[in-house]
Amino acid sequence: MNEKNFTISVKVFISKAERPSNDSFNNLFVKNFPSDFSDELLRKTFEPFGSLISVKIDESRAFGFVAFEKCEDANSALLSLTKEEN
Repeated sequence: MNEKNFTISVKVFISKAERPSNDSFNNLFVKNFPSDFSDELLRKTFEPFGSLISVKIDESRAFGFVAFEKCEDANSALLSLTKEEN
């Protein structure tokens, strides 16, 4: 057996229904943008909502992620851009 150093983490399981609501997030999943959309265009779309940590479109070009410094800014972008869809 090949031994490696590692630490096992054990925690009490809490079902999703029992977990407390957590409305603070700073990372947004983004999809349904044009296939020629770039990281820079994605950045320009989200910069008006606040300071960004990172912007990345997946290699498949099917989705991307936008990470804000503040959860309030991520929430603002989410609310604003989902209103535009409706």
